[in-house]
Amino acid sequence: MHFGPKSGTNKVLRLLKSLYGLCQAPCTFFEKVREGLLEHGYTQSQIDPCLLMKQGIICVCYIDDTIFAGADSLVLEAKIQSLGVHEKEQRHTFALRNEGEVGAFLGIQI
Repeated sequence: MHFGPKSGTNKVLRLLKSLYGLCQAPCTFFEKVREGLLEHGYTQSQIDPCLLMKQGIICVCYIDDTIFAGADSLVLEAKIQSLGVHEKEQRHTFALRNEGEVGAFLGIQI
């Protein structure tokens, strides 16, 4: 079925998933990450919505870059891996990978 001005219909379709490259894709991606982190017990900062925290772990998410920081690397790694599995449905929520040490983030030297 074709929609548009030449098809003679006045219908509009709403996408169920955002497409990478569209203007709203970064916002949709952040909302998905935010919802997942809140579901896992993180709290969102009221001052900076890109900052989420949970028991000594800090998460900063900007568009599609996310940094997790914490004092204990073993606890940090375990918490990050737990984000990959949806607690209620036991399915993978996020495909995560460790990119190693961070030297800079958003143009700020770390």
